[in-house]
Amino acid sequence: LFNSGTKPLDWTFAPPSKEELVEMLTAQLSRLSELEPEMLGEKLSAPFALGPFQFNISGELLNFILFHEAFHLGTISSQLKVLSR
Repeated sequence: LFNSGTKPLDWTFAPPSKEELVEMLTAQLSRLSELEPEMLGEKLSAPFALGPFQFNISGELLNFILFHEAFHLGTISSQLKVLSR
């Protein structure tokens, strides 16, 4: 894998296996299905900062996560299209 500067990334650990990824994503989906609409307005116990962003309410963080995951899905879909040619 390469970063924006074309230098190889230096992995310090082995990536999870396909089975581990499926297990983690299944658990994540299960946790998301447990969310109640009222929970989205709850204030976080401490603000969560990520780069230039700061999230104070759980719904703000969920919205960011959904956009973030959508970018991953778009990248994966594009890679699959290229590989299937």
